[in-house]
Amino acid sequence: MTDKQPEALRLADAFENTEAPRFHLMPYAAAELRRLHNAVEFLGKANDLYAKAVAAHKEETETMFKDIHRLHEVNAELVAALGEIEWSNNSKWQQDRARAAIRKATGEQQ
Repeated sequence: MTDKQPEALRLADAFENTEAPRFHLMPYAAAELRRLHNAVEFLGKANDLYAKAVAAHKEETETMFKDIHRLHEVNAELVAALGEIEWSNNSKWQQDRARAAIRKATGEQQ
């Protein structure tokens, strides 16, 4: 395992050493600052993309839950309508189909 110090910290330590001027380190420090700036820019763009993806997912999820709620309401209305058919003066075949549909809609039969 290596304990190599990151370049930015190594340069910071060298600049803090007040025993001798460190002008020869300036180009290295400048390059490291540019590299770090590019990394920050990249991470900022990645964060923006992630935030947009999360927002889109949240919107899709909300739409999906609204659709599910609406479908449950429609299902309840259909079950009620089938219940009326089941007990009306329709043919036995229609009543049997209504009963089967009610069982399927209520989860009694798959």
